[in-house]
Amino acid sequence: MTDQPDSSPAPSVRVPPRPALAVPPRPRLSLWGSRIALMPSLWAWPLVLSMLLVAGVMIWLRAREVSDLESQRADMISDALSLEAQITNRLDDETGKLRVLADDIQSRALTPDGFARHALVLDGLRRFWVSVTWLGDDGQIMGHVPDDSLPARDALRNMGEEAGMAGHLSVALPGGADHPGGMLVARYSAGALLRQKVPWWLAAKYDIRLVDESDEVIASTVDGPRRPTQAWYRVSMAPTLPNAWLELTSRERITPWWRTMPMALMGGFVLLLGGASFMLRRQMQSVSRAEEAWRTEAAWRSAMEDSLAVGIRARDLQGRLVYVNKTMADMVGYQPDELIGLMPPMPYWAPHELDQSMSRHLRNMAGKAPRDGYESRWQHRDGRLVEVMVFEAPLVDAKGLQIGWMASVLNITERKRMEERERKQLETMAHHARLTMLGEVASTLAHELNQPLTAIASYNAGLVNALGARDDMDPMVMKALKT
Repeated sequence: MTDQPDSSPAPSVRVPPRPALAVPPRPRLSLWGSRIALMPSLWAWPLVLSMLLVAGVMIWLRAREVSDLESQRADMISDALSLEAQITNRLDDETGKLRVLADDIQSRALTPDGFARHALVLDGLRRFWVSVTWLGDDGQIMGHVPDDSLPARDALRNMGEEAGMAGHLSVALPGGADHPGGMLVARYSAGALLRQKVPWWLAAKYDIRLVDESDEVIASTVDGPRRPTQAWYRVSMAPTLPNAWLELTSRERITPWWRTMPMALMGGFVLLLGGASFMLRRQMQSVSRAEEAWRTEAAWRSAMEDSLAVGIRARDLQGRLVYVNKTMADMVGYQPDELIGLMPPMPYWAPHELDQSMSRHLRNMAGKAPRDGYESRWQHRDGRLVEVMVFEAPLVDAKGLQIGWMASVLNITERKRMEERERKQLETMAHHARLTMLGEVASTLAHELNQPLTAIASYNAGLVNALGARDDMDPMVMKALKT
């Protein structure tokens, strides 16, 4: 039993839609839509940008220093006004207590003998009063605490002792019919006043001084003068303390911006970047020379490829065209930029052979292309067919890895046309040869046939002559012999 041929149609290869022609983008440096050529001084750009960064950091540090100074001064003013108000309130309270003592004197509840033992006097001496003096109308001392006549080691005499300059509070004693007038004067220690009224956190933050109009220190929480580099602020203590100022000197020293750690780091950064830029410049000069040599070589190679009569195309592993030379592009009537980047089906494939072309493409991508090449039929852009011979080879990179396929394409259309014309000429010559041979055969046959026919005609003529001499011949026979 013989196998019957399969009459079912062969499965067709599914052809994906061909993408529109597009030129792949070329790398370029674009700024606001315009092209900018890469200048030879490109190596200096990092240095210039870094200097701009350093300038920005310097401006920021200076602005931060100014902001810190302004913030420090604002805090200092606020703290000075707050402390001045506290000291003023405290002195007003002490003046009020001195008035209470004056009221006791005016009400005769207090005598000069009991003045030194009065509770308000003793309490004031324990706080920061240095001494309390009761003066009469005539300026006579009615009472004085501590008493200078007491022994030097007496507790009452040493109760109000305090080093440093002192201020005073005074309250008038209006005179009347039943009691004399006078004045109460309380001397107090400015240093003790500062120690009692200055909070610990404020004393840790500032050096606090009371100074007079000639910059003499009345009282201070620290020893030593103010340094010229320290920030300070003064507020007047008038009218509580005329001709006195409260001075706050900040212990926190704001470092100038040019002496900060960021500036030191920026300086080191600029030095390192300058060295790196110098090395980069040398490297870029070397690269520029290499690029110039490469451009020359590329120009030579491009000229050689364009002068070849062989078309060259390169495809990646997905079948995308990544390179075609001018010969290949002219072969199908397109520009190289129009072909680069295209995926199958290609625009030069013959429309009536798309399935066959796609099958051949998939075979080639699988690495099964014939080693001795294969013929294919493409279509020129103007519609005419182009016969080509394609030789495929793997395309490898510098590491030896295959990255695609390289093909050499020969245009064999003219050769095919010559072969067809030669075939037709051979057929014509064979036809003429057959006709000549037929004529020779016919001539030979005619010659061979003429000899017996001539003999027969001669015999017939002799027979007619011989029989014509007889009288008894049948006329019908003679007629047959003559015809």
